[in-house]
Amino acid sequence: MRKTIVLACLLALIVAASASADVGLYNTGFSGSVLAGGAVDPHYILASTPDGSGPNALVVYNSGFPIPPWVANDSISEWIGPRADAANGSGVGDFTYEIMFNVWHVSTAAIVGVMASDNASEIWLNGSDTGSGVAYQSGTAFSYDHWTPFSITAGFVSGLNTLDFVVNNAACGGCTNPSGLRVEYSEVPSVPEPAAVFLMGTVLLGLAGAWERRA
Repeated sequence: MRKTIVLACLLALIVAASASADVGLYNTGFSGSVLAGGAVDPHYILASTPDGSGPNALVVYNSGFPIPPWVANDSISEWIGPRADAANGSGVGDFTYEIMFNVWHVSTAAIVGVMASDNASEIWLNGSDTGSGVAYQSGTAFSYDHWTPFSITAGFVSGLNTLDFVVNNAACGGCTNPSGLRVEYSEVPSVPEPAAVFLMGTVLLGLAGAWERRA
């Protein structure tokens, strides 16, 4: 009986670790390859919206306004938003795009990337403002027509973390007022490969069996 309990606990640990190893950061509009316009982004949710949209974040159609003036989609990321037909506009207020990911080594964790948004945006990690984001206008450039780099090196916790991109869609006096988010990562916290997790579990099971034989 005791061996059965030990084995069950270890198997549960292996399954949980294997599942959590898959929780990482993904570019917007990407899941192995870029997604078709209108598809649901499987990694981001709209955690809060001002207009009742969500919780799905949708890949914006790449067939004209607002792309451009929004920075063009590429082969590794696309715009997402509360509406796939962003040209028809969105509500006024804050849209919060949320993604969850694991951190195994807090002391060396870092997130580095570039982003664009319509309009201004902030990045929050585990409920705290990181100080990163995009200002609506900088000189003649806007928050949506170029990439803005960001870097996050603090605020991580061991295990599951929550990253929020809070995008403010400002009133624009009767314009169509589209809103969206675009993110590409160049550095993300590493997680164990599933094979490594399985190997760890195999070793633990072997140790448990040896312990039981000695008992």
